[in-house]
Amino acid sequence: MIKYLSKEWRPYILEEMLKNGYNFEGQSLVELVNEIPSYLHLLKKFCVEDKMAMMTNINILEEIATIKAGINRKGYVLVCSSGTEPQVHVMVIAEIEELCDGYISRLLDVF
Repeated sequence: MIKYLSKEWRPYILEEMLKNGYNFEGQSLVELVNEIPSYLHLLKKFCVEDKMAMMTNINILEEIATIKAGINRKGYVLVCSSGTEPQVHVMVIAEIEELCDGYISRLLDVF
């Protein structure tokens, strides 16, 4: 079970980390956070007649695998069908917007 920590617990966690010898190598928490790369995400929804046919189409599955290999741990692609509507959702997370757009376009060409 995931529990979300309220703001009042955050100083306590940092205090415990420092007390128990976690090493931040002289950097402030803000500096550490600033080193985390930013990623853009793009979500598109497409209306389809047959969700299952789209989700099991070998050409689509191969293109998704090719895109995932090309992203190489610098992003993510997720394709799933809606549980309530005749839609397929495509989400791409990548370092730059052009990559997100390009991956979405490649999937659209296969759809």
